[in-house]
Amino acid sequence: MPNFPRKPVIVLILSLLAAAAAAAAEPFRYPEGKHGGGELRYLRGLPVLTVGGSWEEMGEQVGVLALKPADSLVAHFREYLEKKGLKPVLPMIYAASEAMFARFPKEYRTEIESMIKAAGADRDLIVLANTAFDLQQLVGCSGLLVSAERSATGGSLYGRNFDFPFDDPIAEYSLVVAYRPTGKKAFVMVTFPGLLAASVGMNEDSLALGANTAKRTGDGAPPFDPEGMPYFIAAREVMEGCRSVEEFDRWMHAHTRTAMGILLGCDPQRQAIFEITTRNIGVRAPEDGLLYCTNHFRAAPMKTETKCRRYPKLEKSRELAKLSVDDVARLLNDVNQGKRTIQTMVFEPSKLVLHLSIGRGPTSAKPLKTLDLKPLLKPAQNQ
Repeated sequence: MPNFPRKPVIVLILSLLAAAAAAAAEPFRYPEGKHGGGELRYLRGLPVLTVGGSWEEMGEQVGVLALKPADSLVAHFREYLEKKGLKPVLPMIYAASEAMFARFPKEYRTEIESMIKAAGADRDLIVLANTAFDLQQLVGCSGLLVSAERSATGGSLYGRNFDFPFDDPIAEYSLVVAYRPTGKKAFVMVTFPGLLAASVGMNEDSLALGANTAKRTGDGAPPFDPEGMPYFIAAREVMEGCRSVEEFDRWMHAHTRTAMGILLGCDPQRQAIFEITTRNIGVRAPEDGLLYCTNHFRAAPMKTETKCRRYPKLEKSRELAKLSVDDVARLLNDVNQGKRTIQTMVFEPSKLVLHLSIGRGPTSAKPLKTLDLKPLLKPAQNQ
């Protein structure tokens, strides 16, 4: 038998194993591509999906270009539910989410069904994902609003951390989606595939909107109202139809809500925080051009006594005469929640610009990449 040198063989095997391990550790990456009027491409290293047309067409484009390639995200969702011991009661959970889904307007149900069909996705799980925000609020966030007179840029700013409370690969699936619905306003959301809406976005009229969860209220309101409007529907209607925080304020007071939460609104002229329960709405305006929140009500009558380590750190914004985008990003990094912080962003509404970091947390510790949203939003006017 030939006497082959052993060391090079061992080195080769170890090299191959190391390469395989590195490949397995590679984060998920969306494939670039086009389908119908939709396109997924990378801008500044960020995955950006542009969709347009009817609700059915947009659903199909999202399904083919984003949800189908991210089928492992749906599998992670299923595994999470089973790990939480929910497998025996999943039929009841699915029934509850289906009942809420039946109350969605027809056009949005059409979009979701088209998305599911195009991706070949598990319908029960996708419907649940689109109603879970109302049934069980899980995420936590920090937000900072800066008025134009307090901004070093000369325009208002909205900074936000999105904190997801589980050690989960979901961080790898964030993407930017630009929607151009026929006959409606175009808008951008930082989101995940399979969802009708997200907890943050900005439309072509420079209205930026974000949502923070809140679980305790001092007004005694029930945490859930099955007759209220689901959050994802509210988010889409506002993004597609409102031109300003003023219009959003009127819209909010004209509708009931399924659950409690904190909504942040920012446009070039006005910034406000709306603290809402199923019974009341409290509105907070900027003080000396600054406004911030975490996940606790601070307006009467829903105000609760609570301690939050993040809130005092956001208050330090008052020590600065003027705040730049970098200042807002630094303050957001001061309140990061480690690996739970998987999206960090700063909107400049007057410029239609988004500075964004997504991925494994804390994203606030990474450089923000600048996206000019005008090319993604303005074509909607020509449809």
